Amino acid sequence: MRKYGYLIAIFLYFNISLSNAQDLLFYQLSISPKDPSKIMIEVDTSLLGSIKAIQARSFRTRNNQPTLYCVTSKISHTLNYQNPTFCEKVTWTLTLQEVDRLGLDPTQHIDTYSPDKQWIFISEYNSFPSFESHHGRLPATVCSPSGICKPLPQSEEPPLLLVLGQKKEDIQIENKTITVQSDSKVVMNHLSIWKPTLKHQLNYISRIFPAPNSSSWQIAFFSSHFNFTSRRGVIGKNTVVVNTPMQGGMLTDESIHSMLVFAAHESVHLLENRQHPVWAAESLAEYYGIKSLFGTGYAMDKPVENWRTFAKNFSLSGTGLIQANENVTKKNLHQYYPIFSIKGAAFWYELDKALQSKHSDLDDMIKFLDFDENGQFSQGFIERLTRIVGEKNWQLIAYKYL
Repeated sequence: MRKYGYLIAIFLYFNISLSNAQDLLFYQLSISPKDPSKIMIEVDTSLLGSIKAIQARSFRTRNNQPTLYCVTSKISHTLNYQNPTFCEKVTWTLTLQEVDRLGLDPTQHIDTYSPDKQWIFISEYNSFPSFESHHGRLPATVCSPSGICKPLPQSEEPPLLLVLGQKKEDIQIENKTITVQSDSKVVMNHLSIWKPTLKHQLNYISRIFPAPNSSSWQIAFFSSHFNFTSRRGVIGKNTVVVNTPMQGGMLTDESIHSMLVFAAHESVHLLENRQHPVWAAESLAEYYGIKSLFGTGYAMDKPVENWRTFAKNFSLSGTGLIQANENVTKKNLHQYYPIFSIKGAAFWYELDKALQSKHSDLDDMIKFLDFDENGQFSQGFIERLTRIVGEKNWQLIAYKYL
């Protein structure tokens, strides 16, 4: 009987393993040989029975879903979302937008390509629908034309961002591997100049925000004109995409400062896996992007000076961080967003200085960060702060910025 028990166990193991393998979908990407702006996607669903297509996650109010085609040996027809259907494979095509002459704006999540530099940027948003069988949502892996595969994230995770066709270099930080890449030969040719500073930054913020599940990620630097209005970045699942503002195609000290601040800022977002109010998440990432450069050759003006200069010409500068948070998140008034990064960084800088004057440091307080349902610091966190800096000092800083 024991022998039969072993046989049954082995049979069940392989049967379950085979079932799991069959339920894993592979989205195979290929570039149209006739049109490099077209990305063709094919998914083998022949072993799944009836499947149901679920719309791709969308970006803000933009919800232009791809048209799907159900293919069998007899016919190919449009596959309606949410309609259970048997298909041997599902196909669809993504149309890439040619990059603007000033540069890529990754924050808009628009699938883009450069015919000159031959790179491709694809965001999961509005590009990669998911599928369900009678077992539920099917896990999926997206494979590039070169065979590099990445899992399609869960709905609560940042989106998948694919950056293809760029030169790469790895940075080792303890047990982490960070891959840096760029569309610019100038940026990569100056790797020896900026890489040591970036490695110092990432080492530092990894100690402050020790995310247990982030053992590797990639940072893609896209060159842009210095006057390009979008001079920031965005994060995806284990991916950071940032602008590198260049002057006449040259990499200046200010260019390097900007790209390093942006890279560290977005890496903080990637590493900090706790949910914070928008004002706190953005301002904290900005401050640590700046702080991580203190003591290096690329440190520039302190956050307080930056805020004073900016506030002179910003009509909304009198708005506190908490009110700005409500205006953005509840009223959709995104003109208040700059307050988070510029005024917010000044807030954290002044709080950090107050803590340091009492032989403490903001670095030591990060693990205690806590907020209430209104986006304000919890009473427990305020009490912890005031025990160090004093009630009067805290009230002065809070009144000035919050």
